[in-house]
Amino acid sequence: EQRGMSVSLAGLISGLLSPLAMTIGFFVWDKSWKGSPYALNLYKCSLASILFLAVALGIHAGKLDPSTGYAPLSVGVLIISSIIGIVFGDFVWLRALQLLGARRVILVDSLKPLFGAVLGRIFLDEYLVPFMLFGIVLTLSGILVVSLESSVEDGKDTKESAEMQEIERKGSMQEIEGRGSISGIESIEDMKAETGNDDSEDIMKVRKGWLMAVANVFVDGVGFMLTKLVGREMTTIDINLIRFGFAAACMLSLTCCLTAWRTMKLVQKLEPNVQSGQKGVVEGENAAWWQLPRNMTKNQWYKVSVGVLFVTFFAPLLSNYALFKLHLSLCMTLLSFGPIYALPLGRIMKNELITWRATLGATLAVAGVVALAFSTDVDDNRF
Repeated sequence: EQRGMSVSLAGLISGLLSPLAMTIGFFVWDKSWKGSPYALNLYKCSLASILFLAVALGIHAGKLDPSTGYAPLSVGVLIISSIIGIVFGDFVWLRALQLLGARRVILVDSLKPLFGAVLGRIFLDEYLVPFMLFGIVLTLSGILVVSLESSVEDGKDTKESAEMQEIERKGSMQEIEGRGSISGIESIEDMKAETGNDDSEDIMKVRKGWLMAVANVFVDGVGFMLTKLVGREMTTIDINLIRFGFAAACMLSLTCCLTAWRTMKLVQKLEPNVQSGQKGVVEGENAAWWQLPRNMTKNQWYKVSVGVLFVTFFAPLLSNYALFKLHLSLCMTLLSFGPIYALPLGRIMKNELITWRATLGATLAVAGVVALAFSTDVDDNRF
């Protein structure tokens, strides 16, 4: 009984530290990234894969032995979870942020623990005791209060800024991932609604955004469930190496194919001019959405790389450890704790004010975590 309690607390601590690492990473890279969300996903998955590979080789004495848990079925399921949760999941999350804004996406994200409870009950034989459910609801309530309060305040500050006008004009998704549910950017739709522009095209975009947000809830939960289903015999390093490594390989392959196609089109465009002795017209130097940006300084690359270390290396290590020590729904609840950490970090690093409602939300969230901690000794031995 006591051993089960200690394991549960270790899972709770890991589940709380993971969003802290992610929030720190977001604050570190802040606005340094100048490329597309796809390029950011490509870079962070590739860099994290190299780090996971180096650590995995060190753990397995320089070789990856299948007997350590690399069973073909397990690897195959983890690859599927990579496609669902990272390649497709990150895309629909970023797209929902662009079309709806963080406030609406956060509201939809509050369904993740509920969906996780359903998946855990069906596929993982997990049960929730009443006190644990109370803790989850209390924690989510606090997170929603903080997130929605932050979203309103950030929207007031940024709505008239040149950056937001540029996002509205070009539909750019640049920098959304680094700020996401922490700073709560208002969406293009929010700004258009205030100007009275509500045509059918905008309505379709909002509907598409809601669809993307709901899809993210589904793919995120399924990705976690599949990982937990087959990854019990693996280390968190092994799991992350397979998931992020495969995601990076997929995106890198797409980038190479699109770059080759673009090069062929450019050659075909230049050939007639070369044959006629005319000077060819070369496309601009701006990177395409599938390519890494070319206009970033060394300092910006350094900040992004350090941010990736926290967001895509430390955070997944901790979250996967928590995943195998806690119920799926409880783990997904704790991983939503980022907005709570953004309060003190924003105050320290950016001198941002903390409102009384944000303080109330943080208090509710902490109280929920305390309730969850006390609920661990009444669950079954598998918790």
